[in-house]
Amino acid sequence: MSIAADPSLKSLYEVDYQLWLDETVAQLKAQNFVGLDLDNLIEEIESLGRSDK
Repeated sequence: MSIAADPSLKSLYEVDYQLWLDETVAQLKAQNFVGLDLDNLIEEIESLGRSDK
């Protein structure tokens, strides 16, 4: 199941990863959870967990 993210943020992941990170952090700090690119955010967090094992 995928929750609709801001389409511009979702496409930003593919175009400018650092800017995507900056925007994602800003949205998290603002507690704006509706606009998050959850699919890619979850993928990145899972990847961090795998690399730490």
